[in-house]
Amino acid sequence: MTFITVLSRDPTVRGVVESLPRITSVSTARRWERLETLALERPVTDVVFDGGAFEPGDDVGRLISDFHQNFPSIGLTFVAPGRLDGGDFLSVGRLMEGRGLYLGAFTDMASDVRRGLAASARRSVSGRLLQAVGNSLGGFERTVLQTAMYAVVLGWDADRFARYIGYSRPHLSHRLRAVDLPSTGHLLVWGRMLHAGLWLTDPGRTGQSVARQLDYANGSTFRRALRSYVGLTPTQVVLSGGFRAVCEAFLDVCGLGHRRPERSVA
Repeated sequence: MTFITVLSRDPTVRGVVESLPRITSVSTARRWERLETLALERPVTDVVFDGGAFEPGDDVGRLISDFHQNFPSIGLTFVAPGRLDGGDFLSVGRLMEGRGLYLGAFTDMASDVRRGLAASARRSVSGRLLQAVGNSLGGFERTVLQTAMYAVVLGWDADRFARYIGYSRPHLSHRLRAVDLPSTGHLLVWGRMLHAGLWLTDPGRTGQSVARQLDYANGSTFRRALRSYVGLTPTQVVLSGGFRAVCEAFLDVCGLGHRRPERSVA
């Protein structure tokens, strides 16, 4: 479950993405300017580029390189490379290689999209969090953490999140507290903080844009939440290591790191 933007004028490409399991929210950008707007305004986790979506004369390698430099947290998957000319294909290939990005082959588009999203998932907030938790939690708790990270991107409230897990909100909170994890609602707030930790380090984002993407009414409300839960301002989060700093704070309050008594799992 991720928030994917497809850069394409071909409805077949969007159809391929929407047909994959666990894909919940897909938007389409027909033009590059729209893609950049979505990256700033919506909680985009991945972009699927269609090689046929570019205009003749576009410097495709430069466009994607600039996008990746501005939004390194967003996973990039490039499909239908056969629609590019030779020079563009080579420049895109050099960009994607070794950066955790995915350049599709001349084979099955659905397979290319699956592989690209799988590679991206390992670098996502949920993937990073599960790596940090390791084997400290059981399978149920790891599933809850992963789903909470997805729920933040999809804008779910605590009741919908709990129903997806198969519990009422109070029952899920009881189970979570029993293993020293935050209650249902507070876990979702921590999910927002973890996403903020990753997104704030993107050069193309601002504190205001991250606040909007995380559904805060304004930047002040977002900053108060960040300070309350993590003890840092947005600038301090970036200077302290971004996601790593927020993740360490989360692990501390869950008893999975060096506990800091001043913070509470609520």
